[in-house]
Amino acid sequence: MSGFGGVDAMVADVIKLNKIKHRRRQGRTAPQHAMTLAYWALNGVFLADATWHCWALATNHSSTTLISKFFLGFTLALLLKQQLRDRLPTTVLIAILFCIAGDILLHPLDLNYTDMSADRPVHFILGVICFCVAYGHLARYFMDLNPEWRSAITAQPWALIFNCMVTLVVLLWMTLHSQAQSYLLAVLWLYSPIVVGAATLATYTYARVRLLPFLALLVGMNLIVISDTIIGLSVFARISLPWLSNSVWILSTYIAGIFLVFNAVIYIENARLENVSGKVAQ
Repeated sequence: MSGFGGVDAMVADVIKLNKIKHRRRQGRTAPQHAMTLAYWALNGVFLADATWHCWALATNHSSTTLISKFFLGFTLALLLKQQLRDRLPTTVLIAILFCIAGDILLHPLDLNYTDMSADRPVHFILGVICFCVAYGHLARYFMDLNPEWRSAITAQPWALIFNCMVTLVVLLWMTLHSQAQSYLLAVLWLYSPIVVGAATLATYTYARVRLLPFLALLVGMNLIVISDTIIGLSVFARISLPWLSNSVWILSTYIAGIFLVFNAVIYIENARLENVSGKVAQ
């Protein structure tokens, strides 16, 4: 009988151990499940707000667009902090905060970037400076993703050469056809290399980043460049795009750009954590 008692005790210990393991697995998966729900919920809120914002611009319902525009950046900042917590890179945090500040400062120009009367040039200059800081820090983040970025550019300089040539041509054309105040051109020439440089550095992260986040970074940064190019054409050359007002093109491309870029950051940082955890486990 004592033999059977020993077997029963062993079986009881195994069952108890399995229950403990099951609870531990639940403890690990439950927070992850909650984070996943929060991820999709916050992205859904962002896209709903973005749709409302673009509709309000297209239909000249501008009374609430400052709130909806601020809420776009705030939602992304909350998403980054909720998903990454203490792993949120300082460069990315600074980038999103200065994007919010730039959005607020440029808001008076959203419906008409061709009008540079009264204090609108001040809003334009301060807003552009904020975005210089934002995209400069994103550029630093991309450099951190691939510390060997200099070697990557040397090995495949085509992206850098192409972006530099196109940027120079566009800047010269805007300068020759400028109808805005001359001092605003200095702001244009200061800002353009920063945003195009960030987009170029995003290209050279491909060796260190998975395919889908890399494509999101690449497309997102270039959508931001397109948005800023439309602003430049509006301010300096007084060009209007067909079918939709320039403000809708400007904000829709910018919103899509930051949406892709900051979501890519979440996937990249989570992948880096998985790699570190895997090495520690080994």
